[in-house]
Amino acid sequence: MTAYVDVTTLEQLPPGTARVLALGATRVALFRVGDRVYAIDDTCLRCSASLASGALVETHVTCGCGWRYDVKTGSLDGLPGLCIDAFAVRIVASRVRVAKTSAPRSGRE
Repeated sequence: MTAYVDVTTLEQLPPGTARVLALGATRVALFRVGDRVYAIDDTCLRCSASLASGALVETHVTCGCGWRYDVKTGSLDGLPGLCIDAFAVRIVASRVRVAKTSAPRSGRE
């Protein structure tokens, strides 16, 4: 069974915004796109930049070096099979809860 951690509320994460949180030793970028919240590893594979600081357009974030990630899956645009970790997110009574461990990589785009 997957364990979840309360990290914020929907009110503290307005649509179109991002924030960084720590899950143990892992830095996770949390993104709110409309009514949905997504969580992926915060570190770009190429330049190690924070993805939470990147430009968010719809469900894609672009880091400072120009690499573009899907915030739903952690997949890197244009490089099939290359992705960062994605974490399951649950909303319970407007509380945002993130899984303590990343989702399995199988089935990702």
